[in-house]
Amino acid sequence: MINDKHIALYKGNERQVALQAKKDIKGVVTDKNGEPIPGANIIEKGNPTNGTITDVDGNYTLSVFGNSVLVASYIGYNRIEIQVKNRSVVDITLSEDTQALEEVVVVGYSTQKKVNLTGSVSTQPQLLNDVGRGLLV
Repeated sequence: MINDKHIALYKGNERQVALQAKKDIKGVVTDKNGEPIPGANIIEKGNPTNGTITDVDGNYTLSVFGNSVLVASYIGYNRIEIQVKNRSVVDITLSEDTQALEEVVVVGYSTQKKVNLTGSVSTQPQLLNDVGRGLLV
């Protein structure tokens, strides 16, 4: 095909050509309960420079080829790969990675003298807002 000063050669049928055209893909990333996941990473597999993150409502938009594979990931969730298959809407559900999650609970409700403690102690009076409740600024 010749168009002005451009020559385009195509091999195959029109369906293959359509799959090679870039198009905008949009969707929502949620957890198994249907809650949106803000800040999830969505990239085009094989092209790590083509990616985006979800907004506060879990929505994303990304321009990819019709035969691309999307890779979705977020801290605490299993990474998933989804084939676009020439769709314009690709909603993604991430499952929790229970093996990688660990909970850390910090409890501070009493006082000790420095001489009774083992380890190091530093005093940061400017960081304490309400010493009685142990709240940090």
